[in-house]
Amino acid sequence: SVPAENIVVPDKLTNSTYTVVTLLDGKDMTVVDSGAFMSYSTELYVSAERIYATRSYTKEEEIDQSLTTNKTMTEISCMVYGEDGLTPDGSFCVEGTVKNQYSMDEYNGIFRIVTATNRQETIFTKIGDNGYTASRWETKRNANLSCFQVGSWEQVAQVEQFAPEGETVESVRFDEDYAYVCTAVVVT
Repeated sequence: SVPAENIVVPDKLTNSTYTVVTLLDGKDMTVVDSGAFMSYSTELYVSAERIYATRSYTKEEEIDQSLTTNKTMTEISCMVYGEDGLTPDGSFCVEGTVKNQYSMDEYNGIFRIVTATNRQETIFTKIGDNGYTASRWETKRNANLSCFQVGSWEQVAQVEQFAPEGETVESVRFDEDYAYVCTAVVVT
C-alpha cells in the first residue's frame, strides 16, 4: 500500500490513473517505501536523487475580446528518494509537452526540460453590437528550453521559441552544460 502522504495529487485532476513508484532495498530487494503520482503520465525521469513525473493539460488565456489562446502545458512533479524513503518535493509548470524522458535532465542542481509548444489562437470578429464570432484558427508550433533550481523550483533560465516556426521537438540529448535538440516539421 502507498502511504497517503506519498501520493502526489495535482490541483485539477485530468484522469484517475496512478503511476506508482517503489523504493527497494538493493541488498535483499525488500520494499523500503512507495509513492504515487495521481493523474500523471508514465513519462518519468529518474535522477540520482529524484523522480520526476509529467502531466499535460491545456491552458486557455483570453488576450482580449478578439483573441483567445490555448496553450499546451506540462506540470512536473518531483519526489525525492533515499535511505529514509520517498518524499514529495513540489511541482512546477512549463509551456509545452514533453516528448519522452530524454527531454528532461538534472545537472549541477539545475533541472532542465525541453518541450514542444503548441499554441492555438482563435481570432474573433465582431458582429454588430451583439458580440463576437470565431472567424479563424491558427496553430503555432515551436520549442522551449526551461531551467529550474532543484528544490526551490524557481525558473533560472529559459530559451523560448528557438526552433524554426512550425517545427516541433523530435529528440533531445543533454551533455553536461549543453542541450542538443532536433526539431522537424511533422506532417500528419
